[in-house]
Amino acid sequence: FSEERFAYGEDIVSNYQPSGLKLLPYGEADIKLTALILAIENNPARYDQVSLKQYLYEVYKNKESNLDEIVLSLLGLASLDEPILLSLREIQDEPKLNVEEKLYIALAFNNLGSKDEAKKIYKDVFKELAKDEGSVYATALGAVVASGIGEIEQADLLWEFVELTGFNNELSNLYE
Repeated sequence: FSEERFAYGEDIVSNYQPSGLKLLPYGEADIKLTALILAIENNPARYDQVSLKQYLYEVYKNKESNLDEIVLSLLGLASLDEPILLSLREIQDEPKLNVEEKLYIALAFNNLGSKDEAKKIYKDVFKELAKDEGSVYATALGAVVASGIGEIEQADLLWEFVELTGFNNELSNLYE
């Protein structure tokens, strides 16, 4: 493969973003990676926001997208300050949402500045967190949400569970 295809230096991000973000320059855009990086990144302006919005809206509107992909696309769009509050309010009542998807929605509400709605969802799913080794990812995500909504003590406790349990399963970040 040719080195001319890849940018070096300050423009290295362009290697990973023709639309959505991807882990490697030759990989495909990944909705989960894109949404989580945008949700947690302190400087989303370093990415091409037009391409990201286009990618996220394509996933959101795609009839073949599953519920998880739709929720992740909304999280990404909320992280880019897109006006999707009504869509979040509509999807939060979907009975098929799992704990992780509910936490993505809470994180999206929080990123849009709707802390009360984020807190409500967080409090509804809190009892499902830190149960066993199978809930490490959701617990880590719950710690991020708790921190964002000002529940610092709960965030610390949840993260302690992740450190004690998750590292046994080689979980060291929010991406499974």
